[in-house]
Amino acid sequence: MPQEQAYYAMYVARSDGKLSTMKKDGREDNCPSKEQRDKKPNEAGVQDYYEELDSNAEKAKDWRRKLGGMLVQELLERKMMPEEQRSLLLDEDGNRKLCVLENFPENYRLYEHIKKKAEKSDKSHAAGDADRRDAYLYGHPYGRKSRFRSPADFFHHLWWLVTDESGDEGNCCCKVCAPNPADSGSTPTTKSSSAAAVAGAITPTPTPGLVHRAAVPVDSGVSATKSNNNTPSVPNTPPALPPFTYRIGEMLWVKEPETAYSICIATNHQYKRLADSSVVPIYTIRCLSHPYFHPAEKESQNGLGLKPFRCFQVPPPEIVTYTGHTYKTVDWNSLSLAYKQNPRFIEQEAMKFAAIGVDRTYTLEGEINASSNIEGNNNPNIKGWKSLYLGAEKILPGDPIRLESLATEYRTALQQSGHMGHPQILVLQKIFEEIDQQGNSKISLVGDLYIQVPATDEFQSKGFTPQDERLPADILRTLVSRNHRALQLGGRIVRWLPFKPRYVANINDVSGRWYDYDHLANIFLATEELKQSFLRGGSPPEPNEMFFITGHCCEKATGNERTLQRTWLRREAFGESVPQQTLQESSGGQGTSREDMQTGAKQE
Repeated sequence: MPQEQAYYAMYVARSDGKLSTMKKDGREDNCPSKEQRDKKPNEAGVQDYYEELDSNAEKAKDWRRKLGGMLVQELLERKMMPEEQRSLLLDEDGNRKLCVLENFPENYRLYEHIKKKAEKSDKSHAAGDADRRDAYLYGHPYGRKSRFRSPADFFHHLWWLVTDESGDEGNCCCKVCAPNPADSGSTPTTKSSSAAAVAGAITPTPTPGLVHRAAVPVDSGVSATKSNNNTPSVPNTPPALPPFTYRIGEMLWVKEPETAYSICIATNHQYKRLADSSVVPIYTIRCLSHPYFHPAEKESQNGLGLKPFRCFQVPPPEIVTYTGHTYKTVDWNSLSLAYKQNPRFIEQEAMKFAAIGVDRTYTLEGEINASSNIEGNNNPNIKGWKSLYLGAEKILPGDPIRLESLATEYRTALQQSGHMGHPQILVLQKIFEEIDQQGNSKISLVGDLYIQVPATDEFQSKGFTPQDERLPADILRTLVSRNHRALQLGGRIVRWLPFKPRYVANINDVSGRWYDYDHLANIFLATEELKQSFLRGGSPPEPNEMFFITGHCCEKATGNERTLQRTWLRREAFGESVPQQTLQESSGGQGTSREDMQTGAKQE
């Protein structure tokens, strides 16, 4: 069997894609209409329909390869990257590597327009038995009519997503954002007055909106292939655009003037340029409540006042009458009338009930027709998924996630190595669902397992963080930051030790997301407390280890048993604690509807 060709995978970290858009007569799906997706032949026996392509379909891979190739070519030719990043895209002979987009930008979907006769045609055609097959990329925020017809067509917009620091669509020269042909040429650019305006947003910092990863074969089932010098080193400067710490559809704590904290949902996020020309992330949030009162949405600049949901446990509800109830079974109408003089109390109680319920749900998004299972054997009952809402958080491939427990054999190995109890992360690669003959569903998360251990004395004496080429660049960056702080205060530096590649974790073993060290240190650790921790034990406490496990946000309400319930849309997890239109107007939060599922699977 010929060896599979490896491509250097590139992730686009920014997207303006929308799953639906608002029109005069209501909300419209940002994809071909239901009628256009109907495969039934017409009276003449001709089938004329649109079909969504999986990201691993041949035509989708062709698009992603072409876009990756064009992207790296422009970045190299324009010299818009620091030298340490440029070297990652060149082989030992100085030639440009083969590159591929790991996925289209979030919420962009490729559809194929298929037109064929009911009977097979006698024509010899590359498309098989179809008379015609054309692919179109949907997702532009202008709606379904603003689709892209080819990789070259979309590349102008992709270039804007990757390079424009401001996020201002007025700077995009694609055929949709700037329909005047004079505004877009054969080479991507912006509508700024000078090329220096673009270069100034890029150099000397890494390219904004773009995340690099190790080379992976585009046809691989689960894990990345081993390759030398394909993983980027830690950048010396932060990205031009601050990342979004929180994701649309996630549940968070928010500091409010009248109370210590409230619980909210992130309904949207975007970048905003301030008067001093700096760019900050803006989060739109809405607090949870009961069905008869919903607080208005509000904004948080740069995440001010927001904290990950799992950093604090939810106080148990105080209404004794409804002990053991869920949000759905509480009579909120009666309670809102009974506490008319103290409406805030009922809002807080509803918030608790709603959060406890959301914390025990999961939602899979973006079905992928997986061609092989986690062991590489063909299995038609395996589905791949693009993302997973687990309790309060949204998990994506490439994320480091925390595991609550490991399989027995690996726990034994940890004990024997003396690393039992050390922080662990799974760098997620794939999300799989396996459905048995009885319709029971088993969710697996596959990735490389790492253990945090003290660095050797040699690295400690040099004050240098060990570099592991297999780790994503953002994990290395936060590790360098953590170790830099440790050295300043006389503490011990650490490293991530590869423990098990292609580790398969059950959904019930996952605790949740692993957050940036600096972000959490500012939440949990006061300066003096942090300093004393370094001086006492040589290593600081790991803030992620202080988080509770998904499904256990309120022990008095939920008990020790952890049972996750599946919701088919993220919106369903919140029930009536938020308005019905919540998440429907944002670019995220959509899942796979019950009607679209071929089987009503049950979680084991």
